[in-house]
Amino acid sequence: MDLVTPTLPPLPPSLPAEYLRTRNVQKEADETKFELLNKEIDALNNPLLEPLLPAEDDDTIRNSERDISSAAFRETNAELGVKEGESYENLARAQALVWFTKLEERFEERSTKLRADALSYSLQHVIGRTNPTRFNEYLQARARLRYHYHSVRQVMRMKKAYVEKKEKEEEVIESRRALSYGEKVMKWQAMVMSRRKRHASYLASVKARRASKGAQKRTGAEQRTGSDQRVGTDDSGP
Repeated sequence: MDLVTPTLPPLPPSLPAEYLRTRNVQKEADETKFELLNKEIDALNNPLLEPLLPAEDDDTIRNSERDISSAAFRETNAELGVKEGESYENLARAQALVWFTKLEERFEERSTKLRADALSYSLQHVIGRTNPTRFNEYLQARARLRYHYHSVRQVMRMKKAYVEKKEKEEEVIESRRALSYGEKVMKWQAMVMSRRKRHASYLASVKARRASKGAQKRTGAEQRTGSDQRVGTDDSGP
């Protein structure tokens, strides 16, 4: 599963339709990858699929993967010029997105290695090269991959929160931006079309209600006429 996603282009002055489409497509892709990652973590954490390591060994691997992830953060900060104690949020928007991309690339490189390790051990197990040591290494590889995925998920959540924050800022800026004459005309035309559609929908609903009431009245009249005819027939004698 490729966990690296392309960064958004720099914020344009007027949020054109193509930019908004690109933003929405990327958001959907990120959400899909987040769901897939959660499923992989659940599978790696399911003792019904494969045995889990003893708690002590599991804690050792968890701490080791945390240290490796922290090192990836430090390397990315150094590459992008983020000083110790500072945050990627202090960077310009475009540079902050580059920061996320660089970190995702480092994490994806390690994900590839850990997946290959787990697959190698599992294949050896399947073809018959089984011994307690190799099987334990296989379980360790799965544990390392699981805790590494926890770090990947944390970065994905950080990126989502950052992007949503910037989107809100973009919307505020866009709402305050003075419209050009052409944009004013397009906005007015869109408003007129919207009102026409609402009015047409209203007229259609009124017409439907009137037709329904008319049908009910006709049905009631027919029922009363039929009832009167039956009463007249019953009253007639020999």
